[in-house]
Amino acid sequence: MSESTAPTPPSTDFLSRVTRAQRSLYAFILTLVRQPADAEDVLQETNVVLWQKAAEFDAMRDFLPWALRIAQLQAMAHLKRQKRVPITFDEPLLGVLADEAIAEAGDLDVRRQDLAGCLQRLPERQRELIATRYEPGGSVNELAHRSGKTPGRTQAIGQEAELRAGASIHVVGLASLAVLRLDDGTEISLAGETRIDFHRQGDQTSLTLHEGHLSANVTHQATERPLLIHTPGAEMQILGTRFAVSADDETSELGVRHGRVLLKRLTDGETVDVFTGQYAVVSQRAALEARPWPKTPETWSEDFGNGLPDGWRYGQWLRDGPAEDSRGVVLAARRFALDGSESELHRITLPKRWMEGLWRLEEDTHLHFTYKMSRPGWFHIMMGVRSDDLNASHVGNYELQSSFWKKGKPDQWQTVSVPFSAFRENIRSVPYADLPPTSPRAGDVVYLLWFNTGDVDRGLMFDRIWVDRSSQPSEEKREQR
Repeated sequence: MSESTAPTPPSTDFLSRVTRAQRSLYAFILTLVRQPADAEDVLQETNVVLWQKAAEFDAMRDFLPWALRIAQLQAMAHLKRQKRVPITFDEPLLGVLADEAIAEAGDLDVRRQDLAGCLQRLPERQRELIATRYEPGGSVNELAHRSGKTPGRTQAIGQEAELRAGASIHVVGLASLAVLRLDDGTEISLAGETRIDFHRQGDQTSLTLHEGHLSANVTHQATERPLLIHTPGAEMQILGTRFAVSADDETSELGVRHGRVLLKRLTDGETVDVFTGQYAVVSQRAALEARPWPKTPETWSEDFGNGLPDGWRYGQWLRDGPAEDSRGVVLAARRFALDGSESELHRITLPKRWMEGLWRLEEDTHLHFTYKMSRPGWFHIMMGVRSDDLNASHVGNYELQSSFWKKGKPDQWQTVSVPFSAFRENIRSVPYADLPPTSPRAGDVVYLLWFNTGDVDRGLMFDRIWVDRSSQPSEEKREQR
């Protein structure tokens, strides 16, 4: 009589995968069984089955979706045994919820890895503060206690902080946002990569905009004490208006949505009044005059046929395909940032158009793009949006919530059409950070769009990107190669 062969113990790699998946498995099971104690029981049953089926797992596959499917079967069996399937969640619906969670598991895992990579690039002290605030049981008070400050002077990410005269504010990062609220009700939005100084002398407020972009809704100011904004080349006196400003070392731009601003060029002292609906530029190369503010278009298109357009900060232009049929394309690539440091992200970034906007959103606006990846996987698409009327409280970043990339095959071109309503809010001005995700509104202005694959080079390449008011691409799809 032959002896039975003992099952082969799971490999160290398999056990490591099971260990890393415990939190995700428990959270998933809890959404199905709803009781923490039951979720713990089902998790243990799931772990036993995983152990028994270890030899069936293909190490080339993603582990978490496979494990979640087993957890789903164990949870459904548990609910049947207990006869406690909730009335509001019948068995077919539970199956649908489980299928959706499993389908998104790979996406979430990639995002966790990207987040971990971002945290690793922070200085140790900043990582400690973030961990203190967002670890289980963490709070602003605990953060204040560990940092030796009072809660009133400590801010966590997304929360308000007191602004004092003489403060310098640097909004770091292309997609970052900040809002200043003054005591008189004035609101000022600061876009990413903006640097200002805040001054207060008596009852008069002034800002120095060294570089970047801002918009403001200024309440009525006393005639003898207007709000002052200084840029490297201009001074602006504001008595009460809604406007936008962009500035760098060579050029200052002003657009007024409501009211009037007195604009002075510093090199010669020449002034001009800029009224509602007008726009002016201060530059050595342009006459100082107020003219109609250009209307933001409803459509936009780029096919990269003549190289990478001016203003594109990230993206490498090249030719793709056989020499006789090659086309200009843009590749997501690591590039040097404006400060000279090398970016870790592989990305493509359209020019930032804070003043005039890239395009205006309507109810039927769609983003279309033709792309391929040599190593398919998740990639990030986000757009920066402001209100057309320059409401400082309505500015934010919106992220595409979709898994279209899962349908792609290596080095195969495909065209995707996305309604703007598929984007969900990712980062909003600080006071509103806790609101649930929303979509941008019709009439809003998109001033920035970018794509990135994190610090993973997936060979992401675009042949064409365009925006119009059609749900179907208005241009022919690129032939499959």
